Amino acid sequence: MNCIFTIVAKNYLAMALTLGDSIKAVHPNYDFFIILADAVDDEFELIEERYRIIEVGSLGINNWLDLAFKYDISEFSTSIKPFCFEYFMAGSKYQNIMYFDPDIYIFNELTQIENLLEDNFCVVTPHHSDLEIEWSGALPENNILISGIYNLGFIAFKNSENSKFVIHWWKEKLRDKCYIERSDGLFYDQNWIQFLISSFDKGIYILRDYGYNIAWWNLHERSIEFCGDIPHVVHKKSQVSFECIFFHFSGFNVLDLTVINSRYRNNPFLCWHINQLCKGYSLNMLNL
Repeated sequence: MNCIFTIVAKNYLAMALTLGDSIKAVHPNYDFFIILADAVDDEFELIEERYRIIEVGSLGINNWLDLAFKYDISEFSTSIKPFCFEYFMAGSKYQNIMYFDPDIYIFNELTQIENLLEDNFCVVTPHHSDLEIEWSGALPENNILISGIYNLGFIAFKNSENSKFVIHWWKEKLRDKCYIERSDGLFYDQNWIQFLISSFDKGIYILRDYGYNIAWWNLHERSIEFCGDIPHVVHKKSQVSFECIFFHFSGFNVLDLTVINSRYRNNPFLCWHINQLCKGYSLNMLNL
């Protein structure tokens, strides 16, 4: 079996439910879990939600309140990610475990990731895939060096001994080093995963397919087109079309559908297709 989880505070719950709906539309057999990083209050009835919600205190993290005390909510939600992987790897129920940020929407099947995990124990996606002499991205290249080559809004592990070792190593790093502290080379959990590429001869797959983890930071190399209601991704250099597997709506404001992200205001990338994508995501998120 396969499972997917996301981590949210209560203010992001609508996004998590929308992610869950998008997963169930293409993979009804996947188990989907929402990890709740803050406390449940009297007005929040877990039983009324349509996906299983697990409170952070139920994950078995030693001294998790220490993490909650020293990190802000974003850092804390990120710091518990490897602990969640460890939780779902306990026993042998799940063969593959995938994490998605709550602001991601799944448009097509994740079968390729399943297939890649047959021969690899980890799959990650880079922030972008093209080298450019004259950089055209909205995010400066040196910012990517600071925030990490790989975007961990998505990461997948096979339930294996290599995975368990890496996750144990990762969680120990994030107990104290999951801050945004650029002077120390820290940006949440992302930079740590770069060590894996140099530490394993094989088993880490870098998924460069342009239809995966599309976001504002790589729209300079990809464009969105529609075939009916289905979005496709066109690689701008080669003009090859790819299925849009999942889109990462990082920084999206449901109250402003004219932009994919504030960095793209008054930007030529704000074409009709991007606006349609935003509107579709917004309607899905509001129609709960």
